Amino acid sequence: MSTDISSDAPVRPLFDTWQVQSASSWTIRPRVEGRASARECNAWYAQQAADSLRSLGTWMRPWRVAAYVPETTAHAEQRLKFEWPPDASPAAFLSHVMGQVRETSGRIDDLTMELDLYVWFRTAESPHQPVRAWLRAPTDLQVAGASEGREAYLNLSIAHSVFAAETWQRGNNGELHALNQPLLGQALACWEQNLGPIIEIDGVNVFKYGFAD
Repeated sequence: MSTDISSDAPVRPLFDTWQVQSASSWTIRPRVEGRASARECNAWYAQQAADSLRSLGTWMRPWRVAAYVPETTAHAEQRLKFEWPPDASPAAFLSHVMGQVRETSGRIDDLTMELDLYVWFRTAESPHQPVRAWLRAPTDLQVAGASEGREAYLNLSIAHSVFAAETWQRGNNGELHALNQPLLGQALACWEQNLGPIIEIDGVNVFKYGFAD
């Protein structure tokens, strides 16, 4: 029987039937475009990020956030970086980051959040029975506003195979796929419903709502 680990801290995984690998990604064309002024633009970034996280579900949470403000005649280049401190709750960290994003003086051009995932995997302490815990593996949510030669987009990138049915190095990952893919499928469907259509999918053995059987 599978069990949950309630701790907020990420748990070290056992890389047994899954691995870190080239990223698979899903791209959305948001229905709402950014605005002209820097303040309105940055508020759009904060709103798209918050709405995406709300749609994807509470089993995804940001632990590191980076925003890029390009150089202009009015502002120097800025690279804003935030990392979740151990003494803050995830909700407090997100609230702080979104406040900083909204109040940034320059016009943000890109916002990327590195995500923890509350998913099923095995550990050294539980090598035969999957546990559900917070996993820190390469997973990014990117918000990019419209700019010269670029339409606005949202992108979820997963550079590991904990959701996949199998991997080329590790083989059959059917048990973890059966546990985790429903979470991802529901999240992607909700994200698309609330934010805009999924217009691009990239990766091996993936489809519109996750990883194929």
